[in-house]
Amino acid sequence: MNCFEFPRKVEKARKGLTLIELTVAVLILGILGAVAIPRFQIATEKAKAAEGVNLLMNILAAQKRCYADNGYYQWDPAKLDIDFPALQYFSVYGIQTGGLQDYVGRVDRVSPDPNLLYFLVIRVNGQIECSNRGYPIICDQLGFSAYGGEE
Repeated sequence: MNCFEFPRKVEKARKGLTLIELTVAVLILGILGAVAIPRFQIATEKAKAAEGVNLLMNILAAQKRCYADNGYYQWDPAKLDIDFPALQYFSVYGIQTGGLQDYVGRVDRVSPDPNLLYFLVIRVNGQIECSNRGYPIICDQLGFSAYGGEE
């Protein structure tokens, strides 16, 4: 070793993140979460809406059998030849024949969240329509056409 050389500083290996790196990472995760959570909520609601759609299709089939046998559609779903399974997300609602034109079935979404309150109706031709009671665009996000009757 030359007597005029100074010893070099030995750098320590870095352990952990700096505050700026940590802040950027948290910010990125926050942005990703803000984008992903609403999409996840709509996807789960679409899956729950499938229960209502399946139920309406069963009601439609029973209504068509009722019409073939009796010449009319039954307003009370309990009088149809159908066994309703234990429902988790929907309740069956009777159809009043007054203002509902050709609607033969209705199910209401049951939820503690007022933004997820809507109902689905089905026409004789099998078209399903949706009416929102809370969140203004829930029916659009679920992909249903707007309900044209009266509540």
